Amino acid sequence: MSSGPKQAGTPTAEASSWDLDPEAELLLVDTPAEAKSERIGRYQLCFELASGGMATVYLARADGESGFEKLVALKRIHRHLAKE
Repeated sequence: MSSGPKQAGTPTAEASSWDLDPEAELLLVDTPAEAKSERIGRYQLCFELASGGMATVYLARADGESGFEKLVALKRIHRHLAKE
C-alpha cells in the first residue's frame, strides 16, 4: 500500500463512506435551477438539469400509492416543437 496523499473523493478501505481531503482542490459546479412548482401528470418537477434546442430535462419526483416516491429524469419537448 502506498502512503501518498489521498485523492479527493476516493473510497477508503477502512469504511464504506467516501474520505474527502479538506485540502484537495474542489471543482465548483453550477447548482441546478429550481423548477417552478409544476406537476406533469404524476410527476412533480424539482430542478431543471439541462436545456437544449429541442427539450429541457428536469429532475422530477414520481408519487404513487402508499407514500411511494421515485426520482426520475423527465425530458420535456419545447412547446414550439410539440404537435397537439
